[in-house]
Amino acid sequence: MKHAVLLDGGFVKPLFRKAFGRRIEARDVLALAHSLSRTHSANHDLLRIYYYDSPSLEAKVTKPISNTTLNFKSGEVYDHQLRLFRELKCSDFVSVREGTLAFRGWKLKRTALNALRKQGGDSPTFTDDSFEPNIQQKGVDTKLGLDMAWIAFNSVVDRVILVTGDSDFVPAIRAARRNGVQVISSTLNHGIVESLRNNADVIDESEIPQLMTPAS
Repeated sequence: MKHAVLLDGGFVKPLFRKAFGRRIEARDVLALAHSLSRTHSANHDLLRIYYYDSPSLEAKVTKPISNTTLNFKSGEVYDHQLRLFRELKCSDFVSVREGTLAFRGWKLKRTALNALRKQGGDSPTFTDDSFEPNIQQKGVDTKLGLDMAWIAFNSVVDRVILVTGDSDFVPAIRAARRNGVQVISSTLNHGIVESLRNNADVIDESEIPQLMTPAS
Protein backbone atom coordinates (compact mmCIF):
# COMPACT_ATOMS: atom_id res chain seq x y z
CA MET A 1 0.00 0.00 0.00
CA LYS A 2 1.40 3.37 -1.03
CA HIS A 3 0.38 7.01 -0.74
CA ALA A 4 1.50 10.40 -2.07
CA VAL A 5 1.26 13.90 -0.63
CA LEU A 6 0.43 16.74 -3.03
CA LEU A 7 0.96 20.28 -1.69
CA ASP A 8 -0.25 23.40 -3.46
CA GLY A 9 2.45 25.93 -2.54
CA GLY A 10 0.28 28.92 -3.36
CA PHE A 11 -2.26 27.66 -0.83
CA VAL A 12 0.16 26.57 1.89
CA LYS A 13 2.59 29.53 1.97
CA PRO A 14 0.22 32.35 3.06
CA LEU A 15 -1.44 30.15 5.68
CA PHE A 16 1.96 29.20 7.09
CA ARG A 17 3.07 32.83 7.23
CA LYS A 18 -0.17 33.84 8.95
CA ALA A 19 0.30 31.10 11.55
CA PHE A 20 4.01 31.55 12.27
CA GLY A 21 4.85 35.08 11.14
CA ARG A 22 7.60 34.03 8.74
CA ARG A 23 8.09 32.57 5.28
CA ILE A 24 7.94 28.82 4.90
CA GLU A 25 11.24 26.92 4.55
CA ALA A 26 11.96 23.57 2.96
CA ARG A 27 12.15 21.91 6.37
CA ASP A 28 8.64 23.21 7.11
CA VAL A 29 7.23 21.80 3.87
CA LEU A 30 8.73 18.41 4.69
CA ALA A 31 7.52 18.52 8.30
CA LEU A 32 3.98 19.30 7.15
CA ALA A 33 3.97 16.56 4.53
CA HIS A 34 5.34 13.91 6.90
CA SER A 35 2.92 14.96 9.63
CA LEU A 36 0.01 14.44 7.26
CA SER A 37 1.50 11.08 6.25
CA ARG A 38 1.69 9.93 9.86
CA THR A 39 -1.87 11.09 10.53
CA HIS A 40 -3.58 9.58 7.50
CA SER A 41 -1.31 6.86 6.12
CA ALA A 42 0.82 5.52 8.92
CA ASN A 43 0.49 2.00 7.51
CA HIS A 44 1.20 3.05 3.92
CA ASP A 45 4.60 3.53 2.31
CA LEU A 46 5.26 7.06 1.10
CA LEU A 47 5.85 7.10 -2.64
CA ARG A 48 6.65 10.79 -2.98
CA ILE A 49 5.92 14.33 -1.85
CA TYR A 50 4.88 16.60 -4.72
CA TYR A 51 5.27 20.35 -4.20
CA TYR A 52 3.59 22.68 -6.72
CA ASP A 53 4.71 26.28 -6.97
CA SER A 54 6.30 28.86 -9.26
CA PRO A 55 9.81 30.32 -9.02
CA SER A 56 10.02 34.03 -8.33
CA LEU A 57 9.53 36.44 -11.18
CA GLU A 58 12.74 37.53 -12.91
CA ALA A 59 11.37 40.49 -14.89
CA LYS A 60 12.40 44.15 -14.75
CA VAL A 61 9.43 46.53 -14.78
CA THR A 62 8.78 50.27 -14.47
CA LYS A 63 7.07 51.55 -11.34
CA PRO A 64 3.72 53.27 -12.06
CA ILE A 65 4.41 56.74 -10.60
CA SER A 66 8.16 57.35 -10.39
CA ASN A 67 8.98 55.41 -13.59
CA THR A 68 11.99 53.93 -11.82
CA THR A 69 12.98 50.32 -12.41
CA LEU A 70 11.93 47.43 -10.19
CA ASN A 71 13.99 44.27 -10.58
CA PHE A 72 12.11 41.24 -9.28
CA LYS A 73 15.29 39.19 -9.49
CA SER A 74 16.86 41.00 -6.55
CA GLY A 75 15.73 41.10 -2.97
CA GLU A 76 14.68 38.86 -0.10
CA VAL A 77 11.60 37.33 -1.75
CA TYR A 78 13.56 36.17 -4.81
CA ASP A 79 16.41 34.76 -2.71
CA HIS A 80 14.03 32.94 -0.38
CA GLN A 81 12.07 31.26 -3.17
CA LEU A 82 15.30 30.25 -4.91
CA ARG A 83 16.58 28.66 -1.71
CA LEU A 84 13.24 26.95 -1.03
CA PHE A 85 13.19 25.31 -4.45
CA ARG A 86 16.87 24.32 -4.31
CA GLU A 87 16.54 22.65 -0.91
CA LEU A 88 13.31 20.83 -1.77
CA LYS A 89 14.79 19.48 -4.99
CA CYS A 90 17.67 18.01 -2.98
CA SER A 91 15.34 16.37 -0.44
CA ASP A 92 14.58 12.66 -0.48
CA PHE A 93 11.38 11.53 -2.18
CA VAL A 94 10.35 15.07 -3.20
CA SER A 95 9.32 16.25 -6.65
CA VAL A 96 9.05 20.00 -7.25
CA ARG A 97 6.57 20.73 -10.00
CA GLU A 98 7.14 24.25 -11.32
CA GLY A 99 4.77 26.70 -12.96
CA THR A 100 5.59 30.18 -14.24
CA LEU A 101 4.74 33.73 -13.19
CA ALA A 102 3.75 36.59 -15.50
CA PHE A 103 3.64 40.31 -14.70
CA ARG A 104 0.26 41.81 -15.73
CA GLY A 105 0.72 45.44 -14.74
CA TRP A 106 -0.11 47.25 -11.51
CA LYS A 107 -3.20 47.34 -9.31
CA LEU A 108 -4.23 49.55 -6.41
CA LYS A 109 -3.58 48.10 -2.99
CA ARG A 110 -6.65 47.55 -0.85
CA THR A 111 -5.53 50.27 1.58
CA ALA A 112 -5.15 52.80 -1.26
CA LEU A 113 -8.54 51.81 -2.69
CA ASN A 114 -10.23 52.25 0.67
CA ALA A 115 -8.60 55.67 1.09
CA LEU A 116 -9.79 56.66 -2.37
CA ARG A 117 -13.38 55.74 -1.50
CA LYS A 118 -13.23 57.80 1.69
CA GLN A 119 -11.98 60.87 -0.18
CA GLY A 120 -15.07 61.02 -2.32
CA GLY A 121 -14.64 63.62 -5.07
CA ASP A 122 -11.22 64.84 -3.92
CA SER A 123 -8.30 64.20 -6.23
CA PRO A 124 -6.27 61.31 -4.82
CA THR A 125 -2.52 61.44 -4.35
CA PHE A 126 -0.88 58.20 -5.37
CA THR A 127 2.71 57.03 -4.93
CA ASP A 128 4.46 53.85 -6.00
CA ASP A 129 3.52 52.40 -2.61
CA SER A 130 -0.16 52.80 -3.51
CA PHE A 131 0.19 49.99 -6.06
CA GLU A 132 1.18 46.35 -6.06
CA PRO A 133 2.23 44.17 -8.99
CA ASN A 134 -0.48 42.06 -10.61
CA ILE A 135 1.27 38.72 -10.97
CA GLN A 136 -0.47 35.69 -12.46
CA GLN A 137 0.62 32.11 -11.97
CA LYS A 138 0.44 29.64 -14.85
CA GLY A 139 0.91 25.91 -15.16
CA VAL A 140 0.74 24.83 -11.52
CA ASP A 141 -2.94 23.86 -11.55
CA THR A 142 -2.49 21.97 -14.80
CA LYS A 143 0.45 19.96 -13.49
CA LEU A 144 -1.30 19.08 -10.25
CA GLY A 145 -4.42 17.96 -12.11
CA LEU A 146 -2.42 15.90 -14.60
CA ASP A 147 -0.44 14.24 -11.82
CA MET A 148 -3.66 13.31 -10.05
CA ALA A 149 -5.01 11.81 -13.26
CA TRP A 150 -1.75 9.95 -13.95
CA ILE A 151 -1.72 8.55 -10.41
CA ALA A 152 -5.32 7.41 -10.77
CA PHE A 153 -5.16 5.80 -14.21
CA ASN A 154 -1.85 4.03 -13.53
CA SER A 155 -2.71 2.81 -10.02
CA VAL A 156 0.53 4.32 -8.71
CA VAL A 157 -0.76 4.77 -5.15
CA ASP A 158 -3.77 3.72 -3.11
CA ARG A 159 -4.22 7.06 -1.34
CA VAL A 160 -3.56 10.73 -2.06
CA ILE A 161 -3.28 13.44 0.58
CA LEU A 162 -4.14 16.68 -1.21
CA VAL A 163 -3.41 20.06 0.38
CA THR A 164 -5.22 22.80 -1.55
CA GLY A 165 -8.31 24.97 -1.54
CA ASP A 166 -8.77 25.12 -5.30
CA SER A 167 -12.03 23.72 -6.68
CA ASP A 168 -10.44 23.34 -10.13
CA PHE A 169 -9.12 19.98 -8.94
CA VAL A 170 -12.56 18.47 -8.38
CA PRO A 171 -12.58 16.64 -11.79
CA ALA A 172 -9.15 15.14 -11.00
CA ILE A 173 -10.36 14.08 -7.54
CA ARG A 174 -13.40 12.42 -9.09
CA ALA A 175 -11.21 10.59 -11.60
CA ALA A 176 -8.94 9.36 -8.82
CA ARG A 177 -11.83 8.05 -6.75
CA ARG A 178 -13.45 6.35 -9.74
CA ASN A 179 -10.19 4.46 -10.21
CA GLY A 180 -10.03 3.29 -6.61
CA VAL A 181 -7.72 5.94 -5.14
CA GLN A 182 -8.73 7.37 -1.77
CA VAL A 183 -8.44 11.17 -1.53
CA ILE A 184 -7.76 12.91 1.78
CA SER A 185 -8.29 16.67 1.54
CA SER A 186 -6.35 18.80 4.04
CA THR A 187 -7.82 22.30 4.29
CA LEU A 188 -5.40 23.61 6.99
CA ASN A 189 -8.56 24.97 8.62
CA HIS A 190 -9.12 27.33 5.68
CA GLY A 191 -12.52 27.70 4.09
CA ILE A 192 -12.97 25.65 0.91
CA VAL A 193 -15.79 25.52 -1.60
CA GLU A 194 -18.53 22.96 -1.12
CA SER A 195 -17.71 21.05 -4.32
CA LEU A 196 -14.19 20.30 -3.04
CA ARG A 197 -15.52 19.30 0.35
CA ASN A 198 -18.14 16.99 -1.19
CA ASN A 199 -15.77 15.08 -3.46
CA ALA A 200 -13.03 14.01 -1.06
CA ASP A 201 -13.17 10.82 0.98
CA VAL A 202 -11.94 12.52 4.15
CA ILE A 203 -11.69 16.22 5.10
CA ASP A 204 -8.91 17.12 7.53
CA GLU A 205 -9.47 20.63 8.93
CA SER A 206 -6.49 20.66 11.28
CA GLU A 207 -4.61 23.95 11.51
CA ILE A 208 -0.96 24.19 10.48
CA PRO A 209 0.28 24.72 14.09
CA GLN A 210 -1.43 21.48 15.12
CA LEU A 211 0.06 19.58 12.19
CA MET A 212 3.56 21.01 12.74
CA THR A 213 3.71 19.84 16.37
CA PRO A 214 6.28 17.02 16.54
CA ALA A 215 4.80 13.59 17.08
CA SER A 216 5.29 12.27 20.63
